[in-house]
Amino acid sequence: MRSLLNNAEIEEILRSMHKDDLVKILDLEGLRTTGTKSALIEKIMNNINKQHLTKYLIDYLYLINQGTTASISKIKTLFNSTYRSLKQLDPPKIKIEKELELFIYGFLKGRYHNKYNVNAQTICKRKGRTMRPDIVINSSLAIELKVVKSANDIHNGVGQAVSYSTEYPFVILYLYNKNGVVYEPSNATPNNIKIINYIP
Repeated sequence: MRSLLNNAEIEEILRSMHKDDLVKILDLEGLRTTGTKSALIEKIMNNINKQHLTKYLIDYLYLINQGTTASISKIKTLFNSTYRSLKQLDPPKIKIEKELELFIYGFLKGRYHNKYNVNAQTICKRKGRTMRPDIVINSSLAIELKVVKSANDIHNGVGQAVSYSTEYPFVILYLYNKNGVVYEPSNATPNNIKIINYIP
């Protein structure tokens, strides 16, 4: 797990950011987004817990250093457009999760050809455990895929998505729901996770 930034480091990074990116952080946390840049920085420092804030800022710096994108607003646009594309997708009949992974991976690789880096089976470590989001786009969007046969599969998928949401700015959980069990996200689901419940 990443070590927490101290207050001086947080403030220095926030001051270097564009106002639009500060607004996006506040918006993701459900906080008011009006005010001067100094007021937004103060709201962020006073209202967002240090663990979440460290995650946002380290991801922001990483992406800038990688040259993959310059702002949180661009990452959120990628998140929303990928969510819409996957929600409209009509996969063929799927039996096992590997088939779903290959289909979605091929679709995203074709959609974002030469625009974004789409990787399958990316490995990350958390609390001594190796975790693997099924697909990661631009090191900023994790996609977890589940072929649902029981309510337990949904529960496991949501748990994985919540875990990934501490390591990636955004997460999409795609449930290929063979049994038609509808999952309704609770208010406790983090704002940076979207869930697609596809029923064939």
